[in-house]
Amino acid sequence: MAVNVRVTGTPQLQRALAAAGARASEAARAALYQEAERVMAASKQEAPVGVDGVLRASGYVEPPKPVGN
Repeated sequence: MAVNVRVTGTPQLQRALAAAGARASEAARAALYQEAERVMAASKQEAPVGVDGVLRASGYVEPPKPVGN
């Protein structure tokens, strides 16, 4: 599933992101991954254990993959 995000804001933010270039993209991917890991950990606490714990053990987070620019 593709997700398109458009960020608008102050000109200062846009200039900072443009100046950061690839570093901004890398930082955004890292932050996204960290947040997804946090959500997964919280979700696993809510998942029923069941007989063998397969549901709880089945969740994982893949690192974001850069596509385009």
